[in-house]
Amino acid sequence: MLHCLSCYFYLRVTFVVADLTNHNEVKGKRQDAYKMEQRSQSANEAQGIAIDKVAEQREIARQRHLKAQEEKRRQREMKLKEINHHVSDDNVDAIETRIEEPVIIEPEAAQLLKPKPAVKKVPKKSSFKAASKPPIVSKNKGADSANQLDLSLGTAMNNSSMSSDGFDDQPFTNAEAALKTAFNLLNNENWEQKRDGCSYIRRLSAHHPDTLNAQLHAVNLAMINEVKNLRSQVSRAAMVTMKHLFVNLRKSMEQELELNAKVLLHKTGESNNFIKNDAECALNAMMENLSPNKTLAALVLGGQTHKSIAVRGTTARLIAEAVEKMGVAKVLSNQKDVTDKVLPAAYAFTLDGSPETRAHGKQIFAFLIHHPDFDKMLTKYLTTSQIKDIQTSLDKIKVKGVNVVVPGTKQTVRASSGREDFVSATKLQRGGSMRQTISQKKKAAAVADSTAKMKEMLGSSDWKQRHEGLLQLQEMISTNPDVVTADIIKIFDKFLLRLTDTNSKVNLLALQTLRDMVPVLGSGMDPVVASIMQPLTANMASKNKDIQNTTINVLDLLMSCLEYAILLQPFASQAQFGNPKGKPDIVRRLAAVAVELYPHKQNLVTRHTLPVLWHLLNESSVSGSSELRAATQEFVIGLYSVMGQSLYDVADIKYRGLLQKMLHS
Repeated sequence: MLHCLSCYFYLRVTFVVADLTNHNEVKGKRQDAYKMEQRSQSANEAQGIAIDKVAEQREIARQRHLKAQEEKRRQREMKLKEINHHVSDDNVDAIETRIEEPVIIEPEAAQLLKPKPAVKKVPKKSSFKAASKPPIVSKNKGADSANQLDLSLGTAMNNSSMSSDGFDDQPFTNAEAALKTAFNLLNNENWEQKRDGCSYIRRLSAHHPDTLNAQLHAVNLAMINEVKNLRSQVSRAAMVTMKHLFVNLRKSMEQELELNAKVLLHKTGESNNFIKNDAECALNAMMENLSPNKTLAALVLGGQTHKSIAVRGTTARLIAEAVEKMGVAKVLSNQKDVTDKVLPAAYAFTLDGSPETRAHGKQIFAFLIHHPDFDKMLTKYLTTSQIKDIQTSLDKIKVKGVNVVVPGTKQTVRASSGREDFVSATKLQRGGSMRQTISQKKKAAAVADSTAKMKEMLGSSDWKQRHEGLLQLQEMISTNPDVVTADIIKIFDKFLLRLTDTNSKVNLLALQTLRDMVPVLGSGMDPVVASIMQPLTANMASKNKDIQNTTINVLDLLMSCLEYAILLQPFASQAQFGNPKGKPDIVRRLAAVAVELYPHKQNLVTRHTLPVLWHLLNESSVSGSSELRAATQEFVIGLYSVMGQSLYDVADIKYRGLLQKMLHS
């Protein structure tokens, strides 16, 4: 019995203790939650107090700003009253006693100086409506009051909105005083006044060039200093001003050309596109209005070895344009600061790490490489090791030309010697000077889409689709030849197959298309001449007279429209390895090309024609048709007419008897 009671009380006490423990835990959790709530409320209150304090501080700052603006407005009104007082009729004598020469004020600024009956309250962001056309004070050696008048009204100009090109186009009443004011504004530390000083210089260049020419050195130094200004608006205004100086003063700007070109080229490497475009616009104006000889030397000194890839690319592009503008004959005339600058620069650009710079370097060589004096000048101004470094590139340029990326776009244009339409295409797309409009972009997209569809049709398995694709290509050649030139490699990947199409209608139409293409594209055909020669030689053996005659017409057009230096290697290759039935005609054409080209390109002719000659002599002595032997004899006679005894000297003993036999038979 006692044992049962003790167990009961033990269990009871255990339950009570457990209840108390649970109660304490619940109570503790409630207290913790209450404390957390109190803390969050305190934090919110503190945050609210902080926000109120910030708002209060902002309100105090706003009030101070309004008071400062009001004080500035009052000071400006006082200055205007003082100016009105000085220019009034009652104080003319007093002014004359302090100023040796009379104060001359622009007519438009006189409106600003008239007393107003009441001052209207204006918005806080523009507390004073200033005249956009400041007055100009006449030149005075000791007139401090006149200078104060210029600067006070120049300060008023800062509140007017002025674009980089939207300056006043009216001439100054006193140009010398305006130039003095411009220097005062440019020397001021206020960036807005510096910008206004640039506006003064632009007006002077447009209407008073003689005044600027008298102090052009100081003006150029001031503009160069402002182009380097860290404030982008001042730097851009200075570059726009420099562009106007190039346009309006022209050759007078050549005295500081090297400094101007260097600072502008440096700005083309900026990450800010607006600054970069303004610099390129100024450089383009320099190229168009100054002597190409002087600009070329300045560009080489200013940007050829620059560390920035963008600067070197711009320099290479501008030098290529200068070479085109001067002409190949003048560039290779051994003239000082021209030939000795262009060839080393083109060498450096061709080996540059930037693809765009390399392309422009190759473009320069493409313009020069077919001139008779090119090899001579290259040997004179480049070392043997330097020539070896670029020999592979030069060989490719001779045969294929070079693709150049048009600045500001991803479009490529085929450049080759004598190609004038490339110049217009490059200038049309010149970065920074002319940007494509939305309509132009849509038109370009439509042309690209039609070109893609045409190429797809040319590769179709249906002969009717291929026929239609050729008709579209003919239309594109007549309407948009530049598009065909720019994409000629990819177009000919599909077109070449049609020159040997199994369907005679498609084959004939492809030859007719090529016949129409050659005179229109001209040297734009250079990259694909080697690839079209094999199918043309094969078509010479066709039984279809229309195909055969059209092929002959195409070959005649190639010889009349393209340079012989481009045709030499393809003709030589087909004369050696082409279709036997077409060989005689190709050999005769090779003979005509070799005879015409030998006086200008002896090494090139001997390198390509002599192996063909030895091959033909072997073939004619063993086998071969009578027509091929006759063509080979004409080939030998033609080469002997230009090479003379040297043809015997370079021939092996086994060929000398054959040569003598053909020459005397």
